[in-house]
Amino acid sequence: MRRRLPLLPLLTVLPLLLAASAAPGQDLAALEPDAALIAHGLNGAGSLAGAGWRVAEVYGRRFWIDVLEPTETWGLGASADLSPGRAACLGCGYHRGWLGYVGVHVGF
Repeated sequence: MRRRLPLLPLLTVLPLLLAASAAPGQDLAALEPDAALIAHGLNGAGSLAGAGWRVAEVYGRRFWIDVLEPTETWGLGASADLSPGRAACLGCGYHRGWLGYVGVHVGF
């Protein structure tokens, strides 16, 4: 039996994605991810990979929306830098179940 992504987290993340979308007049290249994500699930989920879009920055600390393993069964997550401007992040999301993850955002 396949588990489906609950609607509430999707409705929570969707406004953030829309706010981070390209402004009118910008081309679609602006929707490309800002960084690759390499992470490890904290509840036994193993290694994760994906892409991250920076949606906000507060006092140098970046906040991200992450698409987890888009080539397999995709998932969504939200993460934040552990230290302002550094690559290490801590996040949570849904990928074959709820999970927490720690990882790094690597710029292109």
